[in-house]
Amino acid sequence: MELTIAIVSYNARDELENCLRSILENTDGCKLEIIVTDNASTDGSVALVESAFPSVAIERSSENVGFSRASNCSWRRARGELVLFLNSDTIVPRGAIATMVAHMKARPEIGALGPRLRNAEGALEMSFGAMLSLAAEDWQKLLNAGYRNGAGPLKGFVEARLARERDVDWVSGACLMTRRALLETIGGFDESFFLYSEDVDLCARIRAQGKKVV
Repeated sequence: MELTIAIVSYNARDELENCLRSILENTDGCKLEIIVTDNASTDGSVALVESAFPSVAIERSSENVGFSRASNCSWRRARGELVLFLNSDTIVPRGAIATMVAHMKARPEIGALGPRLRNAEGALEMSFGAMLSLAAEDWQKLLNAGYRNGAGPLKGFVEARLARERDVDWVSGACLMTRRALLETIGGFDESFFLYSEDVDLCARIRAQGKKVV
């Protein structure tokens, strides 16, 4: 199997439904499986998946164990050579996942791949960056503020920055594709991270294996 899509869900029933529909409608030709790990939702998410998406596998947690631990639960039962970690509130456009799969298959030096992300209004999101430091955080905040406020040169700089492929230190776990063999080597996400920055840590350990983050 080419790909496993691993989704962590917590009380996101409507968003999860939209996400799953977008995957199934826009991934023609990809040999994939979808695994949803539910963090003890109380909004009917599990029942929705079971009734409306019978082809989707679901893992149930008895409590909210956070993103890292739930993501590990998903990929450890994965059959795909590639694993795509995808947020439950994302919408997948046609061809996007197939393009990512083709890129990973053609470029064995890539250990983690992230796409350009847009929010619900169509604005670009800062979905990658340099390794965490005070300077890097200040730079990211400056770019975010400049882009949101439409501050001339800064807005154009951000748009140009997100318009081409580049090697980076980390990409967002909202949509991060990697290799199952690599996850097995590094042990997946560090479960001491409950939520946030676990993607930065994962990418740092992927780069330590001599692989690129793109």
